[in-house]
Amino acid sequence: QHKTVSANGKFSFSGVTTMKESRVIIVKGAISVGDIEEIIADDEQNNTQDNNNTQVENNNTIIFDDNLSIKNEDTDLGNFSIPDKNTKYNFKVTKTIHEQDKDDRYMYENRTYKGKLTFTNTEKEMATALNYEITTSDPYVEELTHDIVMGSVEAGGSVEIPFEITFGRLDKIAHRVKLDFLIKDVNGKQWLDNVYLDVYQTPINVNLKTKTSNLKGYFITPEHEIISIDTKDIKVKIPNRPDSSYYFLVTSPKDIGAETAYSLGVDVNASEFEDFHDTSAYEPNNLEEKATKLQVGDSIKSFIHKGDIDFYTIDFKKSMSYEPPRLPFN
Repeated sequence: QHKTVSANGKFSFSGVTTMKESRVIIVKGAISVGDIEEIIADDEQNNTQDNNNTQVENNNTIIFDDNLSIKNEDTDLGNFSIPDKNTKYNFKVTKTIHEQDKDDRYMYENRTYKGKLTFTNTEKEMATALNYEITTSDPYVEELTHDIVMGSVEAGGSVEIPFEITFGRLDKIAHRVKLDFLIKDVNGKQWLDNVYLDVYQTPINVNLKTKTSNLKGYFITPEHEIISIDTKDIKVKIPNRPDSSYYFLVTSPKDIGAETAYSLGVDVNASEFEDFHDTSAYEPNNLEEKATKLQVGDSIKSFIHKGDIDFYTIDFKKSMSYEPPRLPFN
């Protein structure tokens, strides 16, 4: 199931059945960064509670009330396999990353990326002689391969599966690719989890440069992902989003000696400072509602001083035209 997490991090869902179709799992908790906590549905008698915070009520409904911690900022919790009492181990994908550098955090069409999928044996016994498959039926994926990894996994242990994925051309601004991750043990028993990768059509480069000290701040994406920076000179590659806006926040220096002039170019070079001396440029923009609006092609120079905060929006709506190409492609 897919469930939206509320602003306070709480969520609940029902209708997930165990191996016994008469029993229903209801999960309550909060998402945070860390290792996933185990969920166990056992065959305890009615009105009992075990040490995993799993309570069985009179109506044969299992209530699990705890914190779920997933190393992923996505609120899609994926698949939870509920083991029967004869199965002594269980698994959950806890992290999926692609190899990246500080300037390039996203994946784009017509390119090949290497990554690692990490899963954890969430139960209390060793999982014996596992092997894996990563597949997809997504039409925008041209090729998907992964390393052959085999072997047992200790209780609480994690395994990384390196993979390589090639995306074709997109006929949309952004697309979410669903990967099927299948685990098999030595006895042929199987577990299926899903992994999601976001791929974008084209990038935009935001160029930043300072005159003296490092510039500290954050890019905030339309999905509220935060990209932190602390640099004198950087090119940040972000997806072109004609339907959305990004925020860029320059934070206050801790002391006077860290004050600096800075320049910012949206898909153009950051300007040189030359005779720039206007410390009031683009002020006041200390609040989100007073943010300086930037568009693709804009280049500005400003100054950040102690006690100051500078807000900007990078808005593609008015500056970018977009017409999706027609399928099929040659």
